[in-house]
Amino acid sequence: MRQPISLAIAIALAAAPGCRRHAPISPTAPSWLDGKVDEQGKAASQGGELVGTPFHGTSFKQGEGVDFQVLLDPTKCYWFSGVGDEQVQKLYLYLWDPADKRVQTKKVDGPMAVLTYCPETSGMFRLQGKVDEGVGHFAIGLYAKQAPTKTVKVEPPPAAAPAGVDLEKIIDKSAAAAAPGAKRVGDFYASSADEQDWFTELDAGKCYWVVAAGTPGKVKKLWLYLWDSNNKRVTENKGETPNAMVGHCPKESGMFKFQAKVNSGSGDYKVGVYAKGK
Repeated sequence: MRQPISLAIAIALAAAPGCRRHAPISPTAPSWLDGKVDEQGKAASQGGELVGTPFHGTSFKQGEGVDFQVLLDPTKCYWFSGVGDEQVQKLYLYLWDPADKRVQTKKVDGPMAVLTYCPETSGMFRLQGKVDEGVGHFAIGLYAKQAPTKTVKVEPPPAAAPAGVDLEKIIDKSAAAAAPGAKRVGDFYASSADEQDWFTELDAGKCYWVVAAGTPGKVKKLWLYLWDSNNKRVTENKGETPNAMVGHCPKESGMFKFQAKVNSGSGDYKVGVYAKGK
């Protein structure tokens, strides 16, 4: 008796190399998972302490990653201890810095991996656990201990702007014209680097203006960017002058990042943040 064509194809595919069918994923992670994470993390860090509780993720399909946010301190070194359950064949770990630049990767041919990293700056980093082969539950524990003493490089203060150039006055005037009644939040930010990041708390229910001015004749083009608390860029201004401004009315309160970038020329610049109610 001949088998129906569809059934014959299904049998052939199931028998073909690489067509592995996984058992159903249990609703909860196995009870031993956190214990394995702790055992591996303590052995790898040699005295490191667990920070908080392990992160848990589930991969329902091969190659699926799960992201977590972690706050790292430059005075410490960290060990990320990842362990997958019985259905996880390969577990990969990735880490991105607050600028969303990948700074560390760990790929192993097994369900247990340890990623090590000593940050140079503080901030919210993005950690990802990815089941590259298999499916199932996994957990990642963060272990930390004091970093070796580092030689701190002291940067000289930015050179003062030429006499007669009042960047703060220029910024205040621009803000008053764009947003009458807005009040400056905190002090001015100053730099002479090619690009500089800062963080500021923005509240829902208000509108904000980030206003920048560069030294006339030296800074030819000054650009501004703004990211929300999830590190998603929400607005930018790429102008042709040494002055720039962006505005945003956040729907959720949080720590936002803004960046000033000298696209042409070089010299001092300052930035002010202004706010008023909607």
